[in-house]
Amino acid sequence: MASWLEFDGQHTIVVDVPKYLAAQPVQYCQIGDVMDAIRAKASPVYTYIDITELNIRDVDLIGLVDIIWDLHERTKGEEFLKQICFTGASRRVMMAWRTLKSLLPVFISELIIFE
Repeated sequence: MASWLEFDGQHTIVVDVPKYLAAQPVQYCQIGDVMDAIRAKASPVYTYIDITELNIRDVDLIGLVDIIWDLHERTKGEEFLKQICFTGASRRVMMAWRTLKSLLPVFISELIIFE
């Protein structure tokens, strides 16, 4: 199964949005190998997500919150993630973000930036 989360082995994680959408609802088992590689490297990582072509109606928002909470539960105490950068956000995505961020742990919402 092709993972929607790719780790370059150094400091960068890229979310492949089309693969993510095709894999919905996503589950931790789809990215367990990537998470193991991040733990083995034990260095800070920065996540990049290009959502230029994303139609917000295609995103299972409940599923997105579920995978974020699952990642949170499985990585408690690990502080590898330093930033989540979204590029190409539309006005609709920004409106959805205002709602979604209230459902996320504060430490996650504080990591997220939009460029």
